[in-house]
Amino acid sequence: MTCPTTLPVTIARWLHDATFWARYHFAGVGEDDPQTLPDAVGRLPLGDGFALPLSLAGDLSSVSLGLVTPAGGEPIGLGFDDQSHGHPHCLRWAELDLVCRLQALADTTLPHPGPVLLLLAQFAPMCDAADAALGRPLLAAAGEWAGVDGGDWWDRADRRSAGFRWTKSDSGWRASQTEDDRGRSGFDMYSLRAGDSDGFPHADSNLAYAVRRACGPAPAPLSLGAEDDA
Repeated sequence: MTCPTTLPVTIARWLHDATFWARYHFAGVGEDDPQTLPDAVGRLPLGDGFALPLSLAGDLSSVSLGLVTPAGGEPIGLGFDDQSHGHPHCLRWAELDLVCRLQALADTTLPHPGPVLLLLAQFAPMCDAADAALGRPLLAAAGEWAGVDGGDWWDRADRRSAGFRWTKSDSGWRASQTEDDRGRSGFDMYSLRAGDSDGFPHADSNLAYAVRRACGPAPAPLSLGAEDDA
């Protein structure tokens, strides 16, 4: 049995608030921001004992995404962002799309595109034309659902010109970027899923497979991008 999706309860009232989303995406922190909220943790189930816990600091200064496996124990860190030493780049857009679809199938109050996409998008950089073809329309539709215009948030998610890429290996997909692309663009692909990282749970991180296994037959494609080849 799949446990229900739980978003961080303290943010429920802010899901259609433009200032909240600006703060969440580190695009509008100032003295006039809403009062600090309690720290909160949400949970996005993938089925068969897998889930993605999402943790938010009360002042929205940091957010982290983890993975819970059937083996139990503490969540394994997938990515985090704190505007300082973060390593947020941990999801491919095809994986993010499938995770959001699964939550929408399980809970009709969480449409896709909608809140789950907006909460997880900063963990999924757009690396190629297929990512942009899938991600940009989804972000625009999610912003319309929330009543916000992401504007430069969506532009910051697009890192095609910075040479961000996902490379498939025997152990799964790994983040990569050449030194030349890093120096030329001024943007770094900070990822625990990089080729030289031993801390990422590569053996358990095939999220597309986990979602499809939990859903049974894959949900109908949204016709917004290329098929996933995970």
